[in-house]
Amino acid sequence: MSSREGGAALATFSMVFGLLSIPCFSLPIPALPAVILGHIALGHFGSAETKDARARAWIGLLLGYMSLAVFGIFAILFAIGTLVETDESGAPAQEAIEMPTAQQETPAMPRGVDGADRPDDVFLLEGDARYHRFFCRETGDQDMQRTRLIGAIDAGFRACDVCQPDSR
Repeated sequence: MSSREGGAALATFSMVFGLLSIPCFSLPIPALPAVILGHIALGHFGSAETKDARARAWIGLLLGYMSLAVFGIFAILFAIGTLVETDESGAPAQEAIEMPTAQQETPAMPRGVDGADRPDDVFLLEGDARYHRFFCRETGDQDMQRTRLIGAIDAGFRACDVCQPDSR
């Protein structure tokens, strides 16, 4: 096989891989052999070689480079989309969870309870219309008043949505 015949075969393979890269614009797998074989095939031809083989090599190169360009654009867009979806800490952005508001009219605080703790004790905060368990994250470090569950309900307080004191 002469150099000219080898160049023609490489040009044909370059064009075939270039054509295969058209439906795979998002993957560079067939585009890389199309570009590599096209360059090698063009290196085998002199100025007086057949136009058909040179044309096949150029078609393979053109389609291979176009496929690589489209893949590069998709990769850049994916990277931008990944960066936009993260917050300052690098964690994926999440929608804010709307916490229940305690802006309703707060009932009058019932009288505090003295004596031993009971399982039905709940805790109230000044200005909050809800009753809580002792370790509720909604209460934080605020001063709480311990009372009986039935007293809080009779006074018009409602259960906290977070600590759910009624589900004991």
